[in-house]
Amino acid sequence: MLRPVQTTALVLLFLGGCTPDPPPPEPVDNDGDGFVEEEDCDDNNAQIHPDADEVCDDNDVDENCNEVADDADEETLESSKFTFYPDADGDGFGDIQDPGLLKCEDPSTAELSYLQEATDCDDSRADVYPGAPEVCDEANTDEDCDGKAEDDDDDNDPNTMTLFFPDGDQDTFGDVNDDGTQVCDDPSTQTDWWTLDNTDCDDENSAIHPGATDPWNTGIDENCDGDGPVLSLGAAKTKLEGEAAGDGAGRSVASAGDVNNDGYDDIIVGAAGQDAVASNGGAAYLVYGSEMGISSMNLSDADVKWSGTGLGDLAGYSV
Repeated sequence: MLRPVQTTALVLLFLGGCTPDPPPPEPVDNDGDGFVEEEDCDDNNAQIHPDADEVCDDNDVDENCNEVADDADEETLESSKFTFYPDADGDGFGDIQDPGLLKCEDPSTAELSYLQEATDCDDSRADVYPGAPEVCDEANTDEDCDGKAEDDDDDNDPNTMTLFFPDGDQDTFGDVNDDGTQVCDDPSTQTDWWTLDNTDCDDENSAIHPGATDPWNTGIDENCDGDGPVLSLGAAKTKLEGEAAGDGAGRSVASAGDVNNDGYDDIIVGAAGQDAVASNGGAAYLVYGSEMGISSMNLSDADVKWSGTGLGDLAGYSV
């Protein structure tokens, strides 16, 4: 009986000396985003974990825990990026023709600036941008980028415009009575003429304008000089001399029509002081016209002569 009792005591002694292992620690996920702190690069922010969307932010936060952020991370959402447009001419307006760059941060360098707006219609010229002064120029440039230029644009700088005057009779002289119109380009057409000149005193008659011939007997100011016709006798093509000094030849002159029916007009010249028949009896002379006009002559060679017969008749005083 002694042997079984000893065996039982040994078994109990063996069992009473064993200590079990402690349980493993529970995983820690402080921010509750489903990723434990060993996997989560910021376990205090539920927006940051390996499956998070990488987005642009001011602090260059690595939201998806791949050790790069913002523009350095190829996985950054494009919807969080900004479009930057080059401003090559440095006028403060981005190029409207450029598709732009999607970036988190401004990519400007010392050589080239970028902006988040694109309204510059010509990024090669610093004088062309929205709000720039619209001016007249040969290239019809749209300086203010409003889609219109020159005379199609109401915003033109008046100091660059030109004053044109209508030329109704198309004699190249503009109407002196018109105030003119300020435009960039000559508005003339085939049927509607304009000019820079406004000295035409009758813009309905192409024969009347500065420099036109001003006949002495029309009563019209053909050359628009404001005076009646002035004839220099030194420039006369024909000279008719009285028979004697004091005759008063030429005091009166008139057209006689075609007296001799040769197809050319004739003239009558009065000389009221002519004394051939009687003192101050006067005379009138008929001079025939010809294909060559009236020839210079002494009136003693006139084709016809009528003389006053009485003292003081003054024939030819008015013809």
